[in-house]
Amino acid sequence: MNKLSKIIRNVFGIKKGKINLLKSFDLGCESLTQPICEDIDNDSETETIITNTKGEVIVFSENQEIKWKYAIKEKVSEQDAMFLDEERTNSINHYPLIADIEQNGKKQILFGTEFGKVYALDHNGKQIWAYTTEHPIRGGINNFKIKESKNTGIIFGSTDKYLYLLSSKGKLLRKLLNDAQIESTPIVINNNIIFGDNKGKIKSLDLKGKINWTFQTKDKIVSKAIHTKMNDGTEAILIGGVDNNLYCLSLEGKLIWKFETQGALYTEPVVLDINDDGLNEIVFGSADGKIYVITMQGNQLWNYETDFWIIGKPVTKDVDQDGAMEVIIGSYDNNIYVLTGKGIYIIEYVPGVSGIIAQNGSYSDIPSNTPGELIGDKIWEYGTGGLVIGCAVIKNKIIVQTKEGKVLWLHHEEGK
Repeated sequence: MNKLSKIIRNVFGIKKGKINLLKSFDLGCESLTQPICEDIDNDSETETIITNTKGEVIVFSENQEIKWKYAIKEKVSEQDAMFLDEERTNSINHYPLIADIEQNGKKQILFGTEFGKVYALDHNGKQIWAYTTEHPIRGGINNFKIKESKNTGIIFGSTDKYLYLLSSKGKLLRKLLNDAQIESTPIVINNNIIFGDNKGKIKSLDLKGKINWTFQTKDKIVSKAIHTKMNDGTEAILIGGVDNNLYCLSLEGKLIWKFETQGALYTEPVVLDINDDGLNEIVFGSADGKIYVITMQGNQLWNYETDFWIIGKPVTKDVDQDGAMEVIIGSYDNNIYVLTGKGIYIIEYVPGVSGIIAQNGSYSDIPSNTPGELIGDKIWEYGTGGLVIGCAVIKNKIIVQTKEGKVLWLHHEEGK
């Protein structure tokens, strides 16, 4: 950034400080899931839960020390070994569910594997139960309230085309046959199941399997649906597709709007007021390499382009604790990006100035956007040395997970 750009950005307000590496950890194998940060043992400190393709769950303290590790020890028969990748038999393909499913004041950790098993661990890493299906589980586990009961149920889909409903003790309540493989994470709204499948259908079923409605997209759905409210209070469903679109549907399955990107959408969006205007916005990444912020009406506010796919779910937090929200996203271009929630306007016209001011942190002082347009405003960027599949935030620390199996703790430090 040239001196003139710095002067103007100082006038309009610029974030100070920097992002530094605090600690790194090597899992010794690949990882396919983003970090999850929760206080799982009620000790008033937030733990970080990491999983990998060897079938390990590793829990770190706030001080980046290992509290415990659980390793799946699944024995594979010779017959199964002929069809399975031995190194990924126990791979955990989706981030775990952290919830008090037993309603005893303690949180449990639930996840599925490539071998087709669902595990429930207690907050100390002890296995509570395991349930076996016939095929890989590549989506996430979800919980729901069982109708006319105080009990909690578990729901997930499998590539054997079934939706499974289990009790909190891991006992099968019901399984519902679909006409296509399921790699998305189902949710339950008002006793109705919402999920996407590999034929590109978004479906609503009641808890007994009766179809309420079906919405057809152009490619498979692997992301989780989000139940949200529009700014007028109307309930809606947001779900991304491999056909490059983010869909907003009514609870009756009618299309409200869709927002098209140039790449597949693999994870769920985040809904939050990130620019302090009193209204919620929708934040999500795409395999076109962009992070998008759009209104609840499906209109773009701003986007920011990285150099490769964005696969992970964005994080919206106040990293530098200055009262303003940031958007944190990782990219397959090996970088983690921290952006302002509000974005920044390209100055419409200042003689001798407007043609040379670009967004903060860009590689060129020549903007490609139209003057006066709101664009993504990068504050910090950090090279991770690997494909970033997800991130999380604890206070002023960013936890980054790379596909190659490196876990990085980045720390925001005050400075000039």
